[in-house]
Amino acid sequence: MRLYARVLPGLEALCAEEVSGLLRAERVETGKGRVEFGCPLPQPGLRSLLVCDSLCLLVRRSEGDFGGRGGLTALRAKLARTDFDRHLARWAQPGLPAVASFRVRAVVGKGCEFAFFDVVREATAILARRLDLPPAETGAPLVVDLECSPTDLHIGLALPLPDWTDAPRRAAARSLAGALVRLARPAPQLAVCDPDCGSGELLRAWALAARRPRLLGLTLGRRSDAGRDGPPCAAASPRAWPVGAGRLSRVLSLLPRINDPAQLAHLLDELTRCLAVGGRAVFATALTGAWRTAVEALPRLTLERSLRVQDGDRRVDVIVLTRSPDARTHATSTTAGARARATKDLADRLGKRRSLRARRGGKPAKRDPT
Repeated sequence: MRLYARVLPGLEALCAEEVSGLLRAERVETGKGRVEFGCPLPQPGLRSLLVCDSLCLLVRRSEGDFGGRGGLTALRAKLARTDFDRHLARWAQPGLPAVASFRVRAVVGKGCEFAFFDVVREATAILARRLDLPPAETGAPLVVDLECSPTDLHIGLALPLPDWTDAPRRAAARSLAGALVRLARPAPQLAVCDPDCGSGELLRAWALAARRPRLLGLTLGRRSDAGRDGPPCAAASPRAWPVGAGRLSRVLSLLPRINDPAQLAHLLDELTRCLAVGGRAVFATALTGAWRTAVEALPRLTLERSLRVQDGDRRVDVIVLTRSPDARTHATSTTAGARARATKDLADRLGKRRSLRARRGGKPAKRDPT
């Protein structure tokens, strides 16, 4: 684990002492205005997990004196009033690894900057009980992000959610991603986009199936670690993708968390704009009926097929869309095709007449008008 403590110059030594005592971490290096510590993770592989979102708990200075026990009492009351179940349901995306990030912000008085470290221990214990974490994982938070100044102290905690990080779920996510990639027909040099990339499993599966693809992941307003050690990732919204018109060959998404009809319509509009004519989009979703209704309202998107794919112990609905040409473009191409066919027929007729004339030994004799 890496612990980053951003402190003001002059407070570095005090911060190093307090943080080292809190997490028993070894000091790795010191930068300008920043101290970095290293500490072994309780589980292997958790560094690559996705931090889905953050829950901000703001405890104001008027609610307690953070130099004493009053601040801890205020934080305990704030945590007791927080609806964690609602936030966890919003984060849930089965099949993808994730951790929940809880951010605690406290406004403290001068001289009390580091007395708030008791809050870290208290918040960790409360969150561990609320999330039913195993006892081995409740000793210390996996990630602590501190931002300190004489008037503000920001503490961010990240705790694991074991239900989303077990090996069967990761294997199911990989198998589902592989099934979507096969349905999209991978080929070299295609421009591929995942509009809700999460941890980037789908783009990694595509990179393994095709040679030298051009990949782009979009986060749709949520934080993601996909771009750190995998394909490039960009922030976007369902209303506007940072992609030019007709630039994408394939669009794939693994369980997109969009259940609002308005947002779904915006996403399909952007899909129609960015997908090239003849391009293909593959989505795994639990809202097949809503997708069918939305696609029927768009004449330039065609529902090619709908099927079910096995995802571990359940079946997931998968829809395959293709981009049709615009009506005006289609009419123009039809007219141009008709002209080409007429020109070819005329050339064939003229060629036949020339060959017949050659067999007769020259030009035909003129007819006598009488």
